[in-house]
Amino acid sequence: MLALNQTTAYAIITLGLLDEPQGNPRHVEEISRVTGIPKAYLAKLVYRLRLKGFVTTRRGYRGGVTLARPAQEIPLLEVAEAMTGRPFSAPCLLGLRICGDSATCPLNRFWSKTIEQLRNGLMRATLADASDLRCIASARRLRDQGIAKMSSNSIEDASKLASFLPGEEGDDFIEGRST
Repeated sequence: MLALNQTTAYAIITLGLLDEPQGNPRHVEEISRVTGIPKAYLAKLVYRLRLKGFVTTRRGYRGGVTLARPAQEIPLLEVAEAMTGRPFSAPCLLGLRICGDSATCPLNRFWSKTIEQLRNGLMRATLADASDLRCIASARRLRDQGIAKMSSNSIEDASKLASFLPGEEGDDFIEGRST
């Protein structure tokens, strides 16, 4: 029902796998292989992330992608709004086209308050918080496909997390799809 769009989810997953500004750069191919994000889509996403100031990129053998600033300085709300190009919001809970005040929608006050709480939570939560959680879907993919680990501890942690994962149910929510 209420979920971040796929591009935003991919952006958070990708950013969560990157090292801090002076860390080891990661290649797009490497990130694509681990996350399952199509390489061409990921390349375009990394380009957008660079334009928005989230990552720095370097070409060549020692090149790759790193965070442009520390993960604890990047609020998830900033990533979400940068990827969608608009302020974070959600459609009317009842599906009404006009939902601007309590006179037109009986749930407007409740929904507006709920969205504001979610918005505030996304503003407080940083990329560092999200990368501590690791993406369960990516961890499962890593485990199931037996993909070689990257040298980053975050990938090793994701692989360890996969051993504690529940069955396939719940993947729709985690991967941002609605059932």
